[in-house]
Amino acid sequence: MALEYVQEFGDGWVHLVEDTLRKIESIDSHYTVHQIKEKFGSLRWYGTSSYEYGTPNAMLIGSIVNEAERHSESVCEACGLPGKPLVRNGWFFTACQKH
Repeated sequence: MALEYVQEFGDGWVHLVEDTLRKIESIDSHYTVHQIKEKFGSLRWYGTSSYEYGTPNAMLIGSIVNEAERHSESVCEACGLPGKPLVRNGWFFTACQKH
């Protein structure tokens, strides 16, 4: 995979992130990842497309990123099993029953 990132989230989301990166790379091989991290229990994705804002390909990439962020809210960040958003001691996270 040509697109690189620093992992700032649990291992349970690696598959989701890498699948998303593959989709983006198939549309824009010059896409730049600035940051992918966990925030308030879901993925937050920051990147720049080589396509101009508002063009069909840029909008498609935006939709792919939005879907990954939404999907992370139902995947355990620790293990990748189905999970749900939780709050514990003021910390937001997405976890399965085990985690």
